[in-house]
Amino acid sequence: MSDNSTFEPNRREPALGGNSNPALSGDEPYLSFDMLLPGVRDGIDQADRTIRIGALAKLRADPDAAIPILAQLLRTSPESRTRQRCAAMLGQIRNAKAVPALLDALESEDAKLRRIVAWALGHIGGLSAAPALRELAQHDPDIRVRTAAITSLGEVGDIEAAEFLLELEGRSSPIAIAAAGALKLIRVRCPVESLAAQLLVGNARMRAWAGQLFLDRRSDGDWTGDHIRLVEKLLGVEQPYTVRHRAVVILGSIDHEQAQSILLSLLGDLDEQIRADVIAAIDWNDVPDATEQLFQYFEEAFDSSNEHYSYPVCSAALNVLGHLDRPGVDEFLHERLLEGRAWGMLGVLRARNDPLTPATIVRILKELTDPSLRVSIIGTLTHEHWPAPEITVLLTDIFRHSSSEEERYAMLWSVHSHPDLLSDMVEALERDPSIRVRREIAYIMHDFCHIPEVEATLRRILAQDTDDILRANAAFALAVSGADDAPEILKHILESCHEEEALRRLAWASEVFSEEDGSRLAYLQQIYQMTSYSSARCEVLQVWGLPDLPGAIEFITQVLEQDISPEVRYRAVQTLHHEAIAQNTAVTENAAVLHALIAALDDTAVVQFHREDPTTQVCQIAVHALRRIHTPEALAALEDWEHRTSLIE
Repeated sequence: MSDNSTFEPNRREPALGGNSNPALSGDEPYLSFDMLLPGVRDGIDQADRTIRIGALAKLRADPDAAIPILAQLLRTSPESRTRQRCAAMLGQIRNAKAVPALLDALESEDAKLRRIVAWALGHIGGLSAAPALRELAQHDPDIRVRTAAITSLGEVGDIEAAEFLLELEGRSSPIAIAAAGALKLIRVRCPVESLAAQLLVGNARMRAWAGQLFLDRRSDGDWTGDHIRLVEKLLGVEQPYTVRHRAVVILGSIDHEQAQSILLSLLGDLDEQIRADVIAAIDWNDVPDATEQLFQYFEEAFDSSNEHYSYPVCSAALNVLGHLDRPGVDEFLHERLLEGRAWGMLGVLRARNDPLTPATIVRILKELTDPSLRVSIIGTLTHEHWPAPEITVLLTDIFRHSSSEEERYAMLWSVHSHPDLLSDMVEALERDPSIRVRREIAYIMHDFCHIPEVEATLRRILAQDTDDILRANAAFALAVSGADDAPEILKHILESCHEEEALRRLAWASEVFSEEDGSRLAYLQQIYQMTSYSSARCEVLQVWGLPDLPGAIEFITQVLEQDISPEVRYRAVQTLHHEAIAQNTAVTENAAVLHALIAALDDTAVVQFHREDPTTQVCQIAVHALRRIHTPEALAALEDWEHRTSLIE
């Protein structure tokens, strides 16, 4: 329940429409505000909001007298505008005595009144109105009423509404946006005790949400045995991994014997990721036989022929060993390293301040027969040991004589900057049997084109080689290093280039062309038009500085209207959105852009990017862009889109 002593004048009541504020009916003298509080009636009818706020403050000063009058007007006045204003004022007064009258008003056929009542109930607070708000949010025929009810469910912190709000979250509609906002409020306002009651009820998504929230809300509090037993319930196999993981982390942070006991009991869990989480959470310094147990977990988890094989468990045990101050740990790690179990161990040994001298590194590299393990060691340690001559000699020998393409390729970024190996790199650029290695060397040579031998080799590749990607990488290296004839080189390569990766690399080099005379945009348009690969067309749209080029906005608009690839259209509308945010007048005042964005409101193609990016729709970005264009046509299009979306809801 909100504190009645606090008035929030900045919390606006819902707009009631029209050009003037509603006046009270003159045929209700027995309910005259002049009889209640002199001057209040004139105050609430003023167009000046400051005066209305002052009138409301007077009403709050005597709620026992004001609420019955407003409630009676709300119930009996024949004028809808009067009832709406009374509902809004009851919400502003924020007194629980107004709730019964507001609940009665939800039966009205006036959708605007129901919307204002829903707002008022949320503004007053308290869970007494929550059942009615849930009913309104789920079944009212008017989308604006449902939206207001959903927002108010968040205001009152109704945990029981979370289950159906979670089903709405993630869609592209006003209802979904309101649901997301309500869930954020519920996370803050619902009592922890209410969360505890929800941990084992509802569907899996609801249990996961409530469990995660319970753990977050309790994370900074004092933990008793009862709280720990609740957390233990969240570790059941029926719970989602995210909840179990969070429960394990919380138990690991609690300095309580019961929490440590629960974690130790989970070391045999069937989920390998949970076992790894438990190993990381336990305070092993308090476990008498910690070293033996961790050795066992590492050995079992590392052996791929063992039924307990698990990379996460092995990695977790290794990380704990790296920080465990017990006899025998260093010897154990050294032995496993020389057995060929190199991944991760070098970092652990270095963290333990182990003396990894150049001689030790050379010995390990010579004794290991697996090229991938040698690559792991080289990539981890060579940069801080480059001055050692014995390492340089060994790496040069490995690069020259290794029969493993993977080893030579993986070593490139570790060894290419060392001057003693540059001549070997140049030789490999022309003669290495792996085209993959040669392509990568050509790309990383852009830092060395000032050396005549390197430049001459790259130009020979352009003239004699037939591999598109190799030639494109060589052209890129010459272009970004500032070659005088870079534009001519790029144009020549582009004429015969068809590989996707090659076209993407050529797009990156577009900055060598002039922006003022349009040659840079023409070059990028040529790449766009000649490729059937959507990724290469996306690369063109993501080139740095593209929107600032003369004519680029028109080009991007055409792409949005005509390209058949959802990913490319998404990149186009995303670029226009970013320019609208920046208030680029070439976008915000361009009729062609406006019409293309309006047309994109019907583009419901779903675009899935990498794991870290959300699944989205082209129309969603178009909506965001149009909201930045403050013209009547844009606003009308958005209103129509919201109406059509509400019908689907």
